[in-house]
Amino acid sequence: NLGLAVDPVFAGLHASPSRILLATYGFAAQIYCDFSGYSDMALGTARLFGYRLPENFNWPYLARNPADFWRRWHISLSTWLRDYVYFSLPGHRSKSRVPTYLNLLSTMALCGLWHGVGWTYLLLGIYHVVLLVLHRASKRLDSVLLMQQLVVFGWILFRANRISDLAAYTASLVSGPFFTGFREEEWLALAILGAVTLFHALQTRIPVARTMLACRWNPWTCAALLMLLLVTAALSVP
Repeated sequence: NLGLAVDPVFAGLHASPSRILLATYGFAAQIYCDFSGYSDMALGTARLFGYRLPENFNWPYLARNPADFWRRWHISLSTWLRDYVYFSLPGHRSKSRVPTYLNLLSTMALCGLWHGVGWTYLLLGIYHVVLLVLHRASKRLDSVLLMQQLVVFGWILFRANRISDLAAYTASLVSGPFFTGFREEEWLALAILGAVTLFHALQTRIPVARTMLACRWNPWTCAALLMLLLVTAALSVP
């Protein structure tokens, strides 16, 4: 459902600033829900067969800084890159910061290219290197809200089809009337974003997900909720 609001905008990038912003934040939610969702499905399926796989996402949009984000996002990949690439490169224990920064550049460039071969993916890796270096150098980048915006900006590089799209994106964002109306699927995407935002806001105060999972649910209640979810999913198919 989010893709119905995101894909048409990024296909041409000739839209009002409000639609551009909706598509930008919509994609941030889309990639998280999609990736984290099927990771959870893999973990749950494995557990049915008696295997306990490690958690792959841990509320990454509640990260306070770039290092914290990569401890929460795609944990299996970021841990592998840390253990088998970053720690394998020379100079990571050097007192000088230069070898550390060069190792970060190599590791994150590889991380970007792991997602796909292209300049936009490489730029995504370099962009996160800059964030990590700024955090290490200043120790001032420590805000959940600021980190959310920086991550969302990085996803533009990930979603763009080519580097030239970035100029078209910027031009559409700063020109024309801000709001020219939303289509039905865009209003739905806005509602989904609101729900995701509310859930994250609650999570900062109350561990909602873990509290729900820790409860001993009545089997009939579980069956009714599962049926409700299945019906909702079936009815939402375009």
